[in-house]
Amino acid sequence: MPLRFVSSADKHHVPRRSTWYVVMTGKDEPTVTSWGEPGTLYVGTDDRGIELEVITVRRGRDDTAVHSMPSEDRHDKRN
Repeated sequence: MPLRFVSSADKHHVPRRSTWYVVMTGKDEPTVTSWGEPGTLYVGTDDRGIELEVITVRRGRDDTAVHSMPSEDRHDKRN
């Protein structure tokens, strides 16, 4: 599956291959971005064993990663 990236998806220095891996294998749920766009939140462990959260949105025919970071970096820890 092709996956595009915006520069904000690289903010936390997560390798793009790890982001793609979580999109392909992680648990997904609908979400809304901080910009109000409907998107998909993926949470899963990448190929290095690090849990990531990734948010994608559909832009045209392509999925675009707009956020990717290790879950441990989240300030408001999820339960």
